[in-house]
Amino acid sequence: MKKIFGTIVILSLLLASCKKENESESETPSPVLPGTTDYSQGYFVTNEGNFGSGNSSITYISEAGVVISDVYFLENEVQLGDVLQSFSVIDNKGYAVLNNSQKIEVITMADMKNAGTITGFDYPRYLVDGGNGRAYVSDGSMAGNVRVIDLTTNAIVSSIPVGNGPEKMLLHGDLLFVCNSGGWSLDNTVSVIDITTNSIVQTITVSDRPQDIVQDAAGDVWVICSGETIYDMDWNVVGNTDSKIYRINPDTFMVEDEQTIGANGDHPRQLAISNDGQNIYFENNGVFTFSITAMDFDGAEIIAESKGSLDVNPATGELWCASVSDFVNASSVYKYNSTGALLGTFSAGISANSVAFN
Repeated sequence: MKKIFGTIVILSLLLASCKKENESESETPSPVLPGTTDYSQGYFVTNEGNFGSGNSSITYISEAGVVISDVYFLENEVQLGDVLQSFSVIDNKGYAVLNNSQKIEVITMADMKNAGTITGFDYPRYLVDGGNGRAYVSDGSMAGNVRVIDLTTNAIVSSIPVGNGPEKMLLHGDLLFVCNSGGWSLDNTVSVIDITTNSIVQTITVSDRPQDIVQDAAGDVWVICSGETIYDMDWNVVGNTDSKIYRINPDTFMVEDEQTIGANGDHPRQLAISNDGQNIYFENNGVFTFSITAMDFDGAEIIAESKGSLDVNPATGELWCASVSDFVNASSVYKYNSTGALLGTFSAGISANSVAFN
């Protein structure tokens, strides 16, 4: 009897130690001591936190799958701020855009130490590197501006009025394309800024609430519009405008194709491009993809569940998505290959909304 029991224990241990071929990568325990981690390589999850609670955070995931929660607090012993909307990496610095704290925290990427604070915003959302020693920040919940940041002095040096509720942006040469989502109002335009003069050179009309924007390998610009929810005077939903995807020629500013996607009442917000620029991804109660040469923008579903974010690793082409947040509980993030096969699952903070790559 003892011999049989011992054999069972040994077999159980062997089975537990073996990883199945199709088993996805999972996280490993995180180190807890500050100053012991090199953050110069890896993935950074933007966790919004709960509005008004000041509990936003950054989760670090190493290439080996080590997860460290709230790395900014770990390394600085202060909270990051209220509602971390986005996180961008430029050279060796990270820029944490906090919309309800109306600031950007500048962070040294290798050690996650604070390197400065940029103030003077109303409602900052996203930051784009201009490649000219300056960064551009979409700012405003209604009438909006793009703030120009000097990356040497960490100060706002100029403001460019755009549409209502500016959101995601895209740099094409010296032209900055800005999605005017409407914010707490309504808009249906994309502003085009010449960053050599900081002036608007074109306003492109699309459909309601342009949210996200990417550029493909052929140079065309793609915009997703989530559509508008229509309410009556008692705030009952009485209708919706369609969500659409647009393909725009960035040289002529002409709309070369537009198609309705999803059903009326769907409101997709996330758009991404494969690392080779050949395939478009979008989230609409699942993740869909289509080739840039396809005639049908509805595409094929590759992940059959709703996701709260959608980002593509520019080095590997892997998709990173967050769980749909309830703005109270911790989130999960998922790593997939380009065809939607799950590669890993990792813990994150409250309300994860994007993944940045360093």
